[in-house]
Amino acid sequence: MEELSKLVMLYFKKENKFHTLNEIKKKLNIKGLEQTEIFNRVIDSLIENGSLFFDDKKGYRIFTNELGFAYGKIEINKTGNGFVHTKDGYTIFINNENLNGALNGDTVIVHSITNGRNKNFGGKIKSILKRETGNIIYQVIVDENGINLKPYNNYEHIKIDINKNELRNLIDGQMVLVNVSNELKNGCYKAEIIKTIGHKNDPGIDVRLIAIKYNVPIDFSKEVLEEANKLPKEVSPKDIINRIDLREKQIFTIDCDDTKDRDDAIFVEKLENGNYKLIVSIADVSHYVKRGSKLFDEALNRCTSHYINNTCIPMFPHILSNGICSLNEGVDRLTKSCEMEINSNGDIVNYNIYDSVINSRKAMKYSEVNKVLNGEKLDKYTPFLNQLKIMNELNNILERKKEERNYLDFDISDIKLIQNNYGKPVDFKTDERGVAEKLIENFMVITNTTVAQNYSWLPFIFRVHEYPKEEKINSIIDLLKASGVNINKCKSINEYSINSILEQIKKVDSNGIFRSYLLKAMERAKYDILNCGHFALQLPLYCHFTSPIRRVADFMIHTVISELNDFDYSKESIDNLENELNEISKSASKLEKIDFDMENEGKAMAMAEYMENHIGDRFEGIVSEVYQHGMFVRTNNNISGKVSFENMLDDKYSFDNDRKLIIGKNTKNKYKIGDKVIVLVKDASKENRTINFQIGKQKSLSYA
Repeated sequence: MEELSKLVMLYFKKENKFHTLNEIKKKLNIKGLEQTEIFNRVIDSLIENGSLFFDDKKGYRIFTNELGFAYGKIEINKTGNGFVHTKDGYTIFINNENLNGALNGDTVIVHSITNGRNKNFGGKIKSILKRETGNIIYQVIVDENGINLKPYNNYEHIKIDINKNELRNLIDGQMVLVNVSNELKNGCYKAEIIKTIGHKNDPGIDVRLIAIKYNVPIDFSKEVLEEANKLPKEVSPKDIINRIDLREKQIFTIDCDDTKDRDDAIFVEKLENGNYKLIVSIADVSHYVKRGSKLFDEALNRCTSHYINNTCIPMFPHILSNGICSLNEGVDRLTKSCEMEINSNGDIVNYNIYDSVINSRKAMKYSEVNKVLNGEKLDKYTPFLNQLKIMNELNNILERKKEERNYLDFDISDIKLIQNNYGKPVDFKTDERGVAEKLIENFMVITNTTVAQNYSWLPFIFRVHEYPKEEKINSIIDLLKASGVNINKCKSINEYSINSILEQIKKVDSNGIFRSYLLKAMERAKYDILNCGHFALQLPLYCHFTSPIRRVADFMIHTVISELNDFDYSKESIDNLENELNEISKSASKLEKIDFDMENEGKAMAMAEYMENHIGDRFEGIVSEVYQHGMFVRTNNNISGKVSFENMLDDKYSFDNDRKLIIGKNTKNKYKIGDKVIVLVKDASKENRTINFQIGKQKSLSYA
């Protein structure tokens, strides 16, 4: 097919005009049923990838912008509007009413392209070339009109043609997954039910709905579970052969209060020369999960564990991730250890990486270790006080080392969902990081750095973070200046200038809103086989090694290390490994973005569900965004909602793009990012992840 694709494109390049299918077949001497089928698949593929354009009246020709159309993938946001990202780098806005049945991720053709203000393009979807998945979640509605399907997300309302027999046995409130084709007939898209997800009132249904929406697998296949169940439940004597035995050392884990999978354990002692010996031992998942196994393939498919509203969708089955691979208290476990000697300046003067066996003396909790490090006495931690003290000393040294290399510290707290015993949201608190959290982070960072340095000569998966784009940073500076922040423009973009901006912002940004804008201007960290350093950490080499239970990049690094003794280092083997790691890097980066979106959607759903029970209530908040149709407000309990102009009742408001503020026509009231406001909850929809606030007659207050 590849050769035929080249011939087809060569033909069009010689005669760049419209051709019928028969003309192309005749010119390329396509004969017989088999050749015709292959030829048709090639043509369809070239249309799908944007190489050819098809007009049902004129035929086929090379796709160029001169045709007045654009080709790209569409991204649909939570308001139901779309943005088509074209292959030549443009973004075209598509209003919800002009989607023509396109779904998030679909490959589409855009027409009626207009050029608005500030180089903003708009358009309409002409056709859908390829569905990303074509899957839409519907709720079954049974009433006097019979059995019907309602899109779970109102913004995915498209006309479908579905066989009525498929609806016959459905009951009211069931959630079903429907696959919608790109075949349009009589204004409707052909569709079929592919699975029943559950009932809208089932426990855990919210997480399942989000996962299915993003095409993330939840349940493991029977074959994968059978393979996992055959793994040993405990370490055997033969497993320990050729491993360094660390079981006599006072090794322990420190993790979240509710964690089930513990993949890192630590040990620190002070040496006679005044240096520190740090041993970080990581669960050796690669000992149990080998190439060619169902578990190995499943990990490469899933790429990551997902955490949505206090629920985990694991990369490995729980019997593995919470069992033989979890460094649980009081049991032998196989690990890969990175032993480092660190001096008082935070420099590594010696290190070794080896296979080991440990027995964790205690499963510690962040909250309790923070109390101990703050001087509170907890009897069960008494045997570990001396080592915790030494760990804190080393942590302080590593903190100073970070500051010396000018790492970027945005210091933005995560939002933690608090649920009642029934899984319902009752609060949203900032998840403050104490000394214990920072200690573990610093120990993991220095371990990841050491491993990256040691194996950088191999085909490898690096964790990279590129320098930010100057235009993005200056755009954020303009926005912050308009919001009343006294800040200087950057002459050059580097770690010094970004840290200078952060210092200026922190003086007036107690709630983190301004810092979040600067963070969004950064490039997204990703996985890559080509190293370019890590800008935020200010490290020339970095990788992810310390979480093989929940991240495929870490797991693959463990796998590569485990296979080194049998690696033949031929050019073919090196090329094959490099290609494999390159594909895994791309998949892991893609799934990480999906995981981020899923987590945010889960929080948005929980926030909307919380506010459904607070309609008419008032909340204090801070303006977090202003835009052409209104503004967004984040309440003091960390819930974000929209205030559109029609819900600003004391005046007729408009958006001043130059000054980045909203201004009242008569009152001249002004709202800008950072202003304190009081909002009333007008409505909320858990299904659509939306919260609408209302503002009455009030003055904006100065920002916090």
